[in-house]
Amino acid sequence: MSAPKSVRDHCLAAGWIQGAVLRVEDASLVYDAASDAKPSVSNSEQDRLLVLTQDCDLVHHSLEEEPWVEVVPLRPIRTFEKDKHNGLLHGKSPRRLVFRIPNSAPEWWQIEVKDRFRFPRQALLGRTPDPDRSLPVSLAKEIARWVSRKYTRAAFADEFNYRLETQKKGLERLWKSDSATAISGIFIQGAREELAADETYQIKVLLAIGPEAKDEPQRYDQAEDVGTEFNSLLEACPGIKVLDLRVDPACDITLEDLWAYARMDKDYRSPYDNPGNARTPIESD
Repeated sequence: MSAPKSVRDHCLAAGWIQGAVLRVEDASLVYDAASDAKPSVSNSEQDRLLVLTQDCDLVHHSLEEEPWVEVVPLRPIRTFEKDKHNGLLHGKSPRRLVFRIPNSAPEWWQIEVKDRFRFPRQALLGRTPDPDRSLPVSLAKEIARWVSRKYTRAAFADEFNYRLETQKKGLERLWKSDSATAISGIFIQGAREELAADETYQIKVLLAIGPEAKDEPQRYDQAEDVGTEFNSLLEACPGIKVLDLRVDPACDITLEDLWAYARMDKDYRSPYDNPGNARTPIESD
């Protein structure tokens, strides 16, 4: 007689991994079992509940030590609008992410980080993910990294932020442009420290070109154009001097670069960081 399956055996056999999507018929059960405040339940069967929990935690042998599964709803975008959605690509906003699922209809999707919630992992036992709607591993990892940046993203000095605001409209226009979709990350060195009003921020900038550029050579030209305009906008800010601006493919960016530079998100500072009649950040969701 074979031994009864353990929790780990059940989860492994079912195929639960990060990036798995729950079946439509299981979604209501998960919402009902949620331990946190949860987003409003959508009646659309196109919505997907994506598993964010890391693989080892999903298949852990003990429900006591790993009691929860974290998920986030993926909502389809009916029509991709450049002015509205370009600034939400490549993790540029820490609160909302727009991305494409290959070979999917609809093609474009979005996530709001505030919508994630947990439910008991025990609810997975006896259930399997939807193989036709689960995400590619690489995309699931990208989404998980984006969610984690809510806790790890850089905070730039208020004084630096205030100086950027003199070019707020130009920066907004730049990041919503078609050319800016070639940029997958903005990294800045030298803007974390609060300086006196008469001191100058001497910064270095690194713009990362997304991996899709290898199949679309024109992306390199677009990225260079963005770099030129971004440099001009930064130099137009009082008290900001650009010492160096690089535009590199993401694959050429080193760990040393990432240690030296801080990533700048589109919404890089909360509006509550400066209360009262404070100047607002470039853009907040």
